Amino acid sequence: MLIIPAGEETAVAQQDRHRSLCDQREMSRQTVLSVIRAAGHIARIDIAKATGLSPATVTAITSDLIRAGLVEEVAPSAETATVSGSRGRPRVSLQVRGVAHVVAGIKVSASTISVVLVDFVGATLLEHVAPLPEPKMSPEALVERIVATLSGAAARFGKPVEHLSGLGVGLSGVVHVPDGLVH
Repeated sequence: MLIIPAGEETAVAQQDRHRSLCDQREMSRQTVLSVIRAAGHIARIDIAKATGLSPATVTAITSDLIRAGLVEEVAPSAETATVSGSRGRPRVSLQVRGVAHVVAGIKVSASTISVVLVDFVGATLLEHVAPLPEPKMSPEALVERIVATLSGAAARFGKPVEHLSGLGVGLSGVVHVPDGLVH
C-alpha cells in the first residue's frame, strides 16, 4: 500500500493531469500532421473538420508545426480562390515540408546492402546499392559495412550522415536469436 503524506496528494494529481495533457497534445499534434500528410495540402478549417478538433486548437497546433519547420503554408492559387466561391480572404493551405527531414532506410540481404534516402514527405531522394562481399560476417563487420554504405549514400546525396534525421535497418531472413544468426 502506498501512503502519500498530506499535501503531496495534490502534487501527484497535478503531475498525472499534466502528463495526461501532454499525451493528449502530442496525440492531437500527430493526428494533425497525419491529416496534412495524407491530404497533400489542406486548409486549417478542413483539418478541424477531419479531426474533430476545434479550429482554435488546429491553429495552435499548426502554428507550432510551422515554427518547428515541419509544415509550411501554401499560397492559394487563383483556381483555389475561385473554386471556394466565397468572399473575403482565400483559404491558406498547409503542407508537410519535405526538406524538414531526410531519413534513410537500409535493407541488408544475402549479397547487397541497399540504402534509400527519403524526405519528410516520403519522396525518394536517392537509392544506393553496395555489394555485400561475404554472406557470413561478424556483427561488428556487418555494422562497419552498413555504416560505410550509408556514408557512401550520404556522400552521393551531398550531405554528411549527421544530416540524416533517422534510419531504419531491415534484415531479410529468419533471425535465430539464441545463436545470434540471420539465416
